[in-house]
Amino acid sequence: MNKINYKTKNIIFTVLVLLITFVSLSSANLSKPIKKVNQNNKYILTVEEQRYLKEHPSIKVHSTADTRPYMFIENGIVQGYSIDYIRLLASKVNLKINIIQGYTWNEYIELLKEEKIDVMLNIIDTKDRENFFLFTKPYFTIVNSVFTRENSTYNSLSDFNGKTLSVVKGFSDIPLLKKFYPKINLLMVDTEKDTFKMLAFGKADGTITNIGVGNSIIAKYGLTTIVPSFEIQDKRFKISISIATNKRNKHLLHILDKAQSLVTNEEKKALDNKWLVETKLYEKYKINYKLLKYALIIIFTIIVLGLYRYIVIQKMNTKLIKQSKELNDARKELELLASTDPLTSLYNRRYFIEISENILHLTARKRVDSFVIIIDIDDFKNVNDTYGHKVGDDVIVKCADIFKKLTRHSDIICRWGGEEFTILFPETDLDGALKISEKIRTSIEESTILLEDKKEVKFTVSIGISKIKSEDMGDINISITRSDKALYKAKNSGKNKICKYLDE
Repeated sequence: MNKINYKTKNIIFTVLVLLITFVSLSSANLSKPIKKVNQNNKYILTVEEQRYLKEHPSIKVHSTADTRPYMFIENGIVQGYSIDYIRLLASKVNLKINIIQGYTWNEYIELLKEEKIDVMLNIIDTKDRENFFLFTKPYFTIVNSVFTRENSTYNSLSDFNGKTLSVVKGFSDIPLLKKFYPKINLLMVDTEKDTFKMLAFGKADGTITNIGVGNSIIAKYGLTTIVPSFEIQDKRFKISISIATNKRNKHLLHILDKAQSLVTNEEKKALDNKWLVETKLYEKYKINYKLLKYALIIIFTIIVLGLYRYIVIQKMNTKLIKQSKELNDARKELELLASTDPLTSLYNRRYFIEISENILHLTARKRVDSFVIIIDIDDFKNVNDTYGHKVGDDVIVKCADIFKKLTRHSDIICRWGGEEFTILFPETDLDGALKISEKIRTSIEESTILLEDKKEVKFTVSIGISKIKSEDMGDINISITRSDKALYKAKNSGKNKICKYLDE
């Protein structure tokens, strides 16, 4: 009996050893495919996909300079969340990436359509884009915010009805804004940086972007008067970010999809912690309802105990608020008076020179033409002497109204002095400037001022036009002087004419 037990024990022990060895070997083998996947993509890729990688060992990836923390350039190096993410995917399938720089968003869209680049990051899947592109599964989700100038009181997109938002051309929210908020005016620009400059220059009332991108641009360019106003709560504007390839490049899309499936939770979390922690502005302050309950009890007790004191100081607070509002209104009125002509509400000469030079520096970078015209009301002294200064003022206001009606939103109009006006046409060629000038001249020629005795006062203008040269960018007065010479020529050749300055 003891002998049998001894043999039985040996058999059981041997079986246990073999079982433990088998489990250990199985565990080791289970871990090998993941490691081999990174080293040899044949475990996950089809024959066609492997052939694609052999023929295309490197892919061209788009980049932008000012969309921190997702993609930006610092010390000449392209970096950010999305750059690290595509590098991580590339490492999973033995791909190399070649980062392409120096284009606007719309230009990158065209490059991808023409297959001059292979991949665009930070892109949203829309119905229009599906005509040209294929999209991976989203790799992160964001909710955009609206940025405004400080002291603004906007709380939702509806507050911008009749106002202007500056947005990047090709921005995915544009169709949504046009569909659900058609009363909002959209000012299209080339880059995120330009949207903030339009806001800073007063050409727009707000701009839309991700909170991290916006705060980065504010810090980088010292735009201290611009602040995040509110997060867009409209669920239709929740954005899922994907990677896009050309529609004809299905193999690359499938490879990227499979690479995404190999990204571990730990790797994704490491990327989030590296780049996105600071951008989670609203996640940072999630409500703890248990603490909130106790806080409300304490607050309620304080309110009850301090009710009498509250009533006493309420009157004082009301008085202070009224005084603060009056001071704020006075400050705004002084700012308006400092930058505009009180009779016509056009920009005055000082502000025109300041804002024109800022805009010209921007257009100079694009290497496009700009023109400036100077307009003078013909025989204006006769109008004053014959009908009085009241009618003279009416003529000036009538001209100003015509300028506003016939010029573009981007044009800058100024009452230069007396009966003279100046208009800057940025990003305009000679033909365009002449067409607008001719519309102004003929419209004023056809207009009249009706007097109390039913008599009509007619009047005309003469216009001098000059191209702004690159060497004039530091001083708009140089270009205006040339326009003034052309105006002098128009006056001497019969008035009610347009003359352009010719280089001597």
